[in-house]
Amino acid sequence: MHALFKKVVAAALTQEARFLLWRHKPRVVAITGSVGKTTTKDFTAAALSAHAAVRKSPKSYNSELGIPLTVLGLKSAWGSPWGWCANVVRGVAALWARERYPEIVVVEAGVDGPGDMRALVRWLPVDVAVITRFPEVPVHVAFFSSPEEVAKEKALLLDALRPEGTVVVNHDDAKVRALAPRHPTQKKVTYGLAYGADVRGTEVRIRYGAEGVPLGMEFRVTWEGKSAPVFLPGVVGEQSVYAALAALAVALSLGGNMVALIAALQKAPPTPGRMRVLAGIRNSTIIDDSYNASPVALHKALDTLAELPTSGKKVCVLGDMRELGQFAHKAHLEAGQHAAQVCDRLITVGEYARMVAQAAQEAGLDAAHITVCEKSADAPESAVAHIAEGDLILVKGSQAGIRLERVVRALLRNPDEAPQLLVRQEKEWRHRP
Repeated sequence: MHALFKKVVAAALTQEARFLLWRHKPRVVAITGSVGKTTTKDFTAAALSAHAAVRKSPKSYNSELGIPLTVLGLKSAWGSPWGWCANVVRGVAALWARERYPEIVVVEAGVDGPGDMRALVRWLPVDVAVITRFPEVPVHVAFFSSPEEVAKEKALLLDALRPEGTVVVNHDDAKVRALAPRHPTQKKVTYGLAYGADVRGTEVRIRYGAEGVPLGMEFRVTWEGKSAPVFLPGVVGEQSVYAALAALAVALSLGGNMVALIAALQKAPPTPGRMRVLAGIRNSTIIDDSYNASPVALHKALDTLAELPTSGKKVCVLGDMRELGQFAHKAHLEAGQHAAQVCDRLITVGEYARMVAQAAQEAGLDAAHITVCEKSADAPESAVAHIAEGDLILVKGSQAGIRLERVVRALLRNPDEAPQLLVRQEKEWRHRP
């Protein structure tokens, strides 16, 4: 989309969304951070649905266009100028629609560069602000002077919080835990696995089926002296537990009943492309983490793979981690060193990922067990060729130019289910690199 046209459309949709929020006055939950925003958003909307009508961002609508679209209840028009003009018209119609507006709106608030969050907080009134994590090397750091500047930009979300609002922060991340409400009337609720969190998860473990296949994550949650079990079907890894704890922290801070919230949360379908367990070809199991990749998320995924038992090989299909700027070289070398300690076969995809392969070989992984694919188009065939009975496969890489959901699709036991299970299955994605 042409930059000027995009700017005009974004401004029009923003004003429409601003007026709609003023008219209906829903409570707004906004989620930011550099890890886990989408899963946290999905879990939060699921939990809140136990007591209220909820609208959430579809997929990862976290930009200057995506957030107004969410508020207005509209879909992306992708690259169609006429489609965006139609969205502006539909936005006007939404202002005067007679149907009941949702009581709560849950949005992701992402930043691609300096100034993005500042622009958002000028118009978005927030009742609950959630901040997930500030890792040492966040995604999009290439567009900032330092990781600290990324964190500083995202923390500006607190400027949008109403005087009576609530800040929900990750207790286990010292940088996030240190964030304080801007006004004395605002509340602060923490979540995490460590002692001291207001909403705390304990006894975290993977639940397995009769044949040893991972079924999901289970843990206990404690809040104000009350404790209850939680099961998250279809996902593995602590990442999902943190997202669920954040969701429960939001819902509990708004007065929800713990039992009802957990029941609603457990019904939420797993978020595509985020540590989702899928049935693969030749009785293999796929851990689909293909939505995107950052150093901290990749290392967490590899830790999870190390924990999981399998009757076959452990296979890693790892793509580039993009937008890391000066941190790219070190991050990919460290990823390769970690992968060498976890997997039996490594398949890399992309220019940066070649460094992963190099580092893995230097760390002791046999060169005969490493395959380097220059292009994402070559990866599906290579992956299929190396999968045997009972293998466990982790698939993870950045979105831009890597597109490892194509590998996951090729490995699915039932490829016809791909539109319901995988990321980026819309027709608009089919012709993108």
